[in-house]
Amino acid sequence: MMGNSRITPENRVVLETALFEAAKKASNLLEPRSLGVLVRKPLLDEDCPEVSDVDLISIWEMQEEMPERIAVETKQGRKFIDVLWIPAAKVFDAEEAASYKILPHLLLEYEDLWMRSDAIRDVIENVKQHTYDLEVWAARIHHQINFGDAALEEAKKNLVFPPAALFFLQTAHSYFTMALADSLKRSTMSLLTRPYTKIKQMTAETNTDLDRLMRKNLRVGDDPTNSLIVLRRVFDKVITRCAGRQLRGTYMRARGHFEYSLSPLELEYRDLVARSHIQRADFANANH
Repeated sequence: MMGNSRITPENRVVLETALFEAAKKASNLLEPRSLGVLVRKPLLDEDCPEVSDVDLISIWEMQEEMPERIAVETKQGRKFIDVLWIPAAKVFDAEEAASYKILPHLLLEYEDLWMRSDAIRDVIENVKQHTYDLEVWAARIHHQINFGDAALEEAKKNLVFPPAALFFLQTAHSYFTMALADSLKRSTMSLLTRPYTKIKQMTAETNTDLDRLMRKNLRVGDDPTNSLIVLRRVFDKVITRCAGRQLRGTYMRARGHFEYSLSPLELEYRDLVARSHIQRADFANANH
């Protein structure tokens, strides 16, 4: 696989063209249920360009958000698409929307791909404009810290089962790091999945020991190749028991995350990204 520094201008154009083709094809699939579709920019993920996927936001009229992993075929082969369905009700009140976890950061880093009307485009633009209003900004950071605190409490409850404790500890660190990034007016994207590139930048900016402390606390320095083998084994057992089951008496959001977690496409993509990081000896991001 090619590392970031070895991508030629020609390869970059080929990759970006395929990703844009994938984005348009996926948008066509979403539009019948959507009020608007946005795409993450830049299309090419600079951390792992050779396995870049397409991140889309779809605004819909349902009352709950829902994640979805799909794939589409392009002239350059199959491309993975990550879709986040966001209720229109979440964006109509611009100040409330801008205070909501990572939503304003999503909107700031995405651009229009397709809009049913100018009214939807105007609503989204209004959210972006309120992102750093003082009270809105403070409320958003407060939410992020609360999520970190909740994950930390779960880590404490699972001390008898260290893998679970470490999982929740990793989640807690991610949300606390997100709060710090937001405080610095930095992007919060990818901090839940592969944060260490941005953590290095924040370490330098804040003159702290953040990068070393996170790596030490979360024990992410080892090659996780064997962990990927174990993960696949666990996944196969879980999906054997749970595939096809319907969660009754739960919110659509919970059902959506349940199905997302059981998606073979999602596991395949995460495996590809992890192995890409392993090949360049970036074990911290691969473990995360």
